[in-house]
Amino acid sequence: MRDVERAPTRNTPPSSPARLKTARQRDVENDARSSNDALEREKRRERDDADYDASDDDEYVTDAYVMPPSICRPLVYTSWFPLAPACAAMARAPRDARARGLAALSAALIASSFGHWRAPKWDSPRRYFDLCVVWASVGYGCWLATTMEWAYARGWWCGMPLVGAAFAANETAFHRELRAWKTCGGATRAHRWFIYRRTTWTHLVGVHAGSSTAATWLALGVAGSRG
Repeated sequence: MRDVERAPTRNTPPSSPARLKTARQRDVENDARSSNDALEREKRRERDDADYDASDDDEYVTDAYVMPPSICRPLVYTSWFPLAPACAAMARAPRDARARGLAALSAALIASSFGHWRAPKWDSPRRYFDLCVVWASVGYGCWLATTMEWAYARGWWCGMPLVGAAFAANETAFHRELRAWKTCGGATRAHRWFIYRRTTWTHLVGVHAGSSTAATWLALGVAGSRG
C-alpha cells in the first residue's frame, strides 16, 4: 500500500504576541471610548444645570411664554372648576336671572381660562380675554352678594379677599423673580423650574380652587335669598 503523504501540521501557540497586542489595543480603545462617553454626559449635565443666557429667558419668559406649558398643565385641568358654581346656580334657581348670569359668566370663565393656560403667552389675546372675564366675574359676584342676606353672602365676602391676597402675593413674587433673572443674567434650570411649579400650584389652590369655592357658596344662596 502506498503511504499517504500528510501535510505537516502547524503548531501555533494558543495566544501569539500579535494577538495579545491587538486585544490590549481593543481594551484600551474601549476604555477610552467609555471615558469619553462619561465625560460627554457630564458636560451635557453641566450645560443643562448651568446658568442660562438671555435667549433662554426670551424663549420662556419675556417674549413668548409666561411659563412653560408643560409645567402649568395642572391649570388647564382645573379650568373646569367654575363648572361647580354654574351647575349649583342653575340647579337651585333655573328661572332666576341672577343664576343665569352667574352660569353664563362661569362658562365664559372656563373657556377663557382653558384657552389661556393651554399656551400662556404674555401678549396673547387669550390672556387679555381671560383677564377681562375674571374681572367681570368678580364684579358680578360682588353685585350678586349685595342682593343676598349675610348668611348667603358671607362666603363670598370672606373668601374673595383671601383669593385676592393669594393672587397678588403670587404675582408679586413671580415678577420679582423675573426681574432678578434679568438683572443677574439668568438662573439655574432647577431654580427656574422650582419657581414655575410654585407659581402654578399657588395659583391653582389660591385662585382656581378658592374662587370656585366662594362662587359655589354664592350660587347656593341664590334660591334662598331675595332678588
